[in-house]
Amino acid sequence: MKKVFLPFFIFLLFFLACVQKEGIQPVAEGIANITFETYPPDDDFWREQAVYNNDFRICGKISEENRSECYALFAYEDLDACILLPAQQEDECLFAHAKNLYKWELCLAIRNETLRRMCDELVGPCSNLYGAERTRCLAFYYKDSSYCADENCLFDYAISFSDPSLCSSLSRPDLRAACKTYLLNQDYCREAEANNADFCYYFVATRKNQTDLCAKINSNYYRQECAVYKAVREGNPSACNLLEYNTAYYSCLREYAMQTNDITGCLHIDRRAPSYNGCLYALAEKYRNPSYCVYITDSNLKTNCFPMTMGVEKITYALSDCMKIDHAVWKEKCILRIAERDKNPELCKYLTYYYVHCIALVSG
Repeated sequence: MKKVFLPFFIFLLFFLACVQKEGIQPVAEGIANITFETYPPDDDFWREQAVYNNDFRICGKISEENRSECYALFAYEDLDACILLPAQQEDECLFAHAKNLYKWELCLAIRNETLRRMCDELVGPCSNLYGAERTRCLAFYYKDSSYCADENCLFDYAISFSDPSLCSSLSRPDLRAACKTYLLNQDYCREAEANNADFCYYFVATRKNQTDLCAKINSNYYRQECAVYKAVREGNPSACNLLEYNTAYYSCLREYAMQTNDITGCLHIDRRAPSYNGCLYALAEKYRNPSYCVYITDSNLKTNCFPMTMGVEKITYALSDCMKIDHAVWKEKCILRIAERDKNPELCKYLTYYYVHCIALVSG
């Protein structure tokens, strides 16, 4: 009997317990579900969220009066946040970014003129220059002659931008005459005094390739410079005949030879003049051509010239240059270097002293 009622009794207890549990109601007066609708998050919450997520865009949920403070937390690291700051703060922020990134374009966006100029000086055009070089650079960059701090700058600006109105503002007679002659195509050089006229003629002759004006120059310096220009331009050392037969004439010939790699410039110099051998040696040294050594009359200088031209790692002379050498040993050494460079065994047939060595070099 006990075994029959025991399960029923347990079931009855379980049923009564469930009924009692469902009848209990929680006490909830004064407590509501916490939601963003009933308790919206404040500015501090969104600021913390922005920092936590490292996302300045979340700052947009903050009230307008406090929003800029949030943007400022990111502005000096993120340029997009920088431009959302109020004007004054934005200028300071842009200035900082311009310095860090070395981007002059950011300076242009700064509204405050003083700060923008400071930015220009640090990262703007010509910021690596100082003094007159900087002001000249700025004048040409901005196409504004008011930046020029001296007359040379103003003169160059007038010539470069073909602005004859600036010529009259030049106080130096030589610059003023050259400026007007160059830009107005009239001879204002003759109105200037002697030295000023010489510069004027030289400038126009070399800038407009009017080399006939060289003959109008009297001073030694400008006449020589003009003669060199004329000789190089025309490829003719005879242009140096504008000068008297003296050191200026020889200097002109040497300069022509050095600029053009034309040995005839040196060969026009009187062999008795000290500058004759000096010109040939300097030419051979500059262009590393051993054939120029042949014409040197000083035996010691000539002996030094050959190894000097052939001893360089990279040779540029040709076989025809070697064939001009009248010294048998130096001629073969010259050819040997070319054979080694080109790995050409055919060149070894020109050699007697160095034939075996040549074959070994080109075969290696």
